Amino acid sequence: MNSRVSFQQVITSLEKNNQSYITLALQNEVNLIIPQRGARVLGPFLSPDSESLFWLNPAFAQPDSYQQFLNSADWNIGGERVWIAPEIQYLVGDRTDFWGTIRVPEAMDPGNYTLDQTSPQQCRMTQRLTLPTYNLASGEKELQLERRISPAADPLRSLSNYEVLVDGLIFAGYEHLITLSESKHDDITSESWTLLQLNPGGRLLIPASPASRIQRLLRTHHPRISIHPRQPCQPENYRRSPV
Repeated sequence: MNSRVSFQQVITSLEKNNQSYITLALQNEVNLIIPQRGARVLGPFLSPDSESLFWLNPAFAQPDSYQQFLNSADWNIGGERVWIAPEIQYLVGDRTDFWGTIRVPEAMDPGNYTLDQTSPQQCRMTQRLTLPTYNLASGEKELQLERRISPAADPLRSLSNYEVLVDGLIFAGYEHLITLSESKHDDITSESWTLLQLNPGGRLLIPASPASRIQRLLRTHHPRISIHPRQPCQPENYRRSPV
């Protein structure tokens, strides 16, 4: 479901509930919101009244509903999040009962982030966390997570026909730099795991090498996903579809 939550609605719900956040300006007056709770990347927002491109929890629409969300055991506010993998090691208590024992550790999400703006064009989110382990290991794992968000330049900007390609389009991009480190070296392995939730509709283009393949997860089937051979970089191949 498209939540239709705007930039101003998110700001109002955060402020009315005394939740700290940072706004980060991208190109063409596009903005991101990064709340301290969960350190999610929310947006991008084209204007104060425009809806988020990423899926956001409808609870953001009103301060009261967001307060109810904060008081619940729910964790999914939407946007882009960072978890710690392997999933079977940190989120699943019993691999023989995957769906019955999968839980999101509170230390992972929403976590206990420190949020600061290191410059007008960069924000940093850091936290230390201790996670219990299952299935692949035993005991606990102590980790440090640092994330930096900053604007990213258009990757197509060096193309000879760039002006033609972007005619009528708006570009905004950001870089998400993630550093995961361990307090002590042992046999318990970990890696960062980034998940991005999008509103339904539209078309997503993912440049990839010729050897790329699709791996379907969580018993899903996507008949509309396909791999295309390399195409000439012509504007008609990438023109925006009508909404």
